[in-house]
Amino acid sequence: MKKTIVFLLLLPLLLTAALCGFFFWREYQTAQEEVLEYVQIRETYTVENIVSGNMPQGFEYAEAPGLSVDFAALLDANPETVGWLSIPGTEVCYPVVQAQDNEKYLHTSFYGERSGAGTVFMDCGNVIHPLDRNTILYGHNMGQGRTDMFGALLYYNEKEYYDAHRQIQFDTVWQEHGPWRVFAVVQLDADAAKWDYLKQNFRDETEFQEWITQAQALSLCGADMQIPEGANILTLSTCDRSRYGASGRLAVLAVNMNGV
Repeated sequence: MKKTIVFLLLLPLLLTAALCGFFFWREYQTAQEEVLEYVQIRETYTVENIVSGNMPQGFEYAEAPGLSVDFAALLDANPETVGWLSIPGTEVCYPVVQAQDNEKYLHTSFYGERSGAGTVFMDCGNVIHPLDRNTILYGHNMGQGRTDMFGALLYYNEKEYYDAHRQIQFDTVWQEHGPWRVFAVVQLDADAAKWDYLKQNFRDETEFQEWITQAQALSLCGADMQIPEGANILTLSTCDRSRYGASGRLAVLAVNMNGV
């Protein structure tokens, strides 16, 4: 009799645990399928090549892996395609889209389906031709230990990882921009930050250089580059709850090396 009572008391807990386990497993499987879709997109629309020869001055790679992207086909698949982002040596290798707001692609796949992984997207206020002084791309941090989507960015707070992954390829449907080089990694509170990492354009060069100086002063790594006048900046943004909770962000900043 006592065993029956104990079992009846434990039954709701066991059922709850089983349901939680089922939903966790289903969520994990869905996430894996969503990420696999981007692997297929990469294989369908890009070709890996080696960029060598006349690299920009100060760029340490004699040979840099790069991608040739079939933007015409990508635009057929999704007319909101604006570019492609790749960080060699990481899982970051994704099409970039842009909508009329910054909400749509948080939970929408490249092909327009409901998606927890979302799609890497450009800030709705950015212009791609010509590029703004600061172009902002957003992507999800997929959870602890995961490096797909923008999860890999969280490792930039480690000096060894930072040094090994400073090269970025970001091209748009309008233009191949060549290599970008990471120069600052900033952890901030989006609700209380004194430095506006989302600033896209500047009144003049003095304001731009002051903004750069602030970024380098806040940087967890780097601050070893002088950013030239007229340079274009690429900012990759993702959630980082390790320090500031739900409003925490990590911004990885890179400068376009063409003309540097």
